[in-house]
Amino acid sequence: MNISIPLNRKRVPVALLLYTGIAAAWALLMLTQDFGPQYTWLFGISMAMLVIRVGLLLVDYLKMLFDQRAQLKITTEGLDDRRSIFSCGMIPWSAVRAVELYQGRKIKVLVFRMADADALMAAQPFWKRVFLKEMSKRFGSPVLVSESSVKYDLTVLQSELDRLIQN
Repeated sequence: MNISIPLNRKRVPVALLLYTGIAAAWALLMLTQDFGPQYTWLFGISMAMLVIRVGLLLVDYLKMLFDQRAQLKITTEGLDDRRSIFSCGMIPWSAVRAVELYQGRKIKVLVFRMADADALMAAQPFWKRVFLKEMSKRFGSPVLVSESSVKYDLTVLQSELDRLIQN
């Protein structure tokens, strides 16, 4: 089995827009208010962290738009996730315990339950680990595929992946 799942390159970068808005509001607040010297450095550090986050999200969005190799590949060896700068790369099926479909009000997310998620995150660079830990806290796994990020029916994908994992 070899399935190449293309990305949905027309999706709106909600996180990028949200954090850009927060950074702009924070900058406006810093420029218009005088909080005194004791808080200036604190606001400066928080602004720097916001700018770094916006920068990483922008790079990720540009990768998704222009990288022709950015896709999700399902092979008999494992899951090759090249969708994002935050993706974990090749994950063998032996590292995947289960695949679950989380369905919220407006979106579906395919969650890959890992046998050892901590080891997978520890093998990643520090800056990537921060984002993977956020996903792990929210969904219980650092590896997920949202319905808006790919051009594929996640219900069909889950049933195909269940067959692969069981074999």
